Amino acid sequence: MKYIKLLELIKPLKPLSANPKRQTPNNMDWYKIAESKEELFGAGVDMVEVNVDDKTILVVRVADGMYACASKCPHAGARMKEGYVDVQGNLVCPLHKYRFDVKTGRNVSGEGYFLKRYMVMQKEDGIYIKWQG
Repeated sequence: MKYIKLLELIKPLKPLSANPKRQTPNNMDWYKIAESKEELFGAGVDMVEVNVDDKTILVVRVADGMYACASKCPHAGARMKEGYVDVQGNLVCPLHKYRFDVKTGRNVSGEGYFLKRYMVMQKEDGIYIKWQG
């Protein structure tokens, strides 16, 4: 049985069933990462790392929603969680200040890198990330 844990929280999340993921026809799985936005982010937190199938993913909250992406910068491997979200809603790398659009993953500061993204879905029973295992 796989359990999805928030790296920022002490207690692991409990899946709703014996299988925490739901199979889809194209070999993609939806993994439940939290019961709610409040549980996921907490007060004043806009970026959280989650572990899905032994892979660390960054979930970012911006004004118009939640987005998930690689936790490391594609340029030099810096932890994106140590960066910040600028006023345009771009995720800024802490090392070289490269900026990435959290909606598209595109590098908007001109260096030509791409930040891998993952789909996030909020349903009545929780928040899920789409992942290919």
